[in-house]
Amino acid sequence: MNQPDLFEMKVLGLAKNDDKPIWVVVLGNEEENDLLPIWIGPFEAQAIEIALQGLILPRPMTHDLLKLIIDSVEAKLERIIINKLDDSTFFAQLDLTINGEAKIVDSRPSDAIALALRLQAPILVDKRILKDAGISSLLSKDDKLQEWLEDLKPEDFGDYKM
Repeated sequence: MNQPDLFEMKVLGLAKNDDKPIWVVVLGNEEENDLLPIWIGPFEAQAIEIALQGLILPRPMTHDLLKLIIDSVEAKLERIIINKLDDSTFFAQLDLTINGEAKIVDSRPSDAIALALRLQAPILVDKRILKDAGISSLLSKDDKLQEWLEDLKPEDFGDYKM
């Protein structure tokens, strides 16, 4: 079976559309200067933001609960892969190891990202998706990423269906 070219990416930030409850999580690969915007809902954005800030809530939210389950059965989230783009919808998978056996679980990218952040697992993106939906060389070396992210609006990336 052919293994696709995968690039490791990091969550660079979240952007919100002020007019709609639509968020964009922005993944980035500094070496290749690639950005990948993925449209997500407000609850998914909240789950990612909680993980980015390292907040510990009094009661576990859904992704915290999944982390607790994975830890309690001594499984390991090896990585997540954003592996498909179909009609403006992204798809992902969780690559788990359970009792020494590899398991692949289908996931929404937003859930996979929220879980990867909690379990410190790599976030990988198929090169074909970066070619189709990524933004390459958007930032020159003189640009300030933080300022760009602060001014970022979902409409800057076009219109994708949720």
